[in-house]
Amino acid sequence: MTSLSAGEISLSALSELLSGYDGTLARVYRDKLAIKAGKAAKPASKALISREKEEEIEDRVKQFVELDTWRYTTLPATLRERAGGNGDQKKKGKRSLLMASSTRTRWSS
Repeated sequence: MTSLSAGEISLSALSELLSGYDGTLARVYRDKLAIKAGKAAKPASKALISREKEEEIEDRVKQFVELDTWRYTTLPATLRERAGGNGDQKKKGKRSLLMASSTRTRWSS
């Protein structure tokens, strides 16, 4: 059996696990919502979830997957882009501070 330890997992095993992430995420969240809906309906009987409730669950799953994508894909990419662009701004900011401090030193002498 392949080790799933962070220090020992192979690239192919990690890739395989990550490839199933989206489907697993949606399935697990859908199952949780269905269990809650089933308990809310009638705990004594194993009533089927209504079509309306199923549509609500699917909408919530879709929103959850979109949020997860934003949180782990879109936001980090956006922040990386900003950090890359701000690197130049930080350098300019430091230069401006150095120039301002040397100017102050010249004028105060």
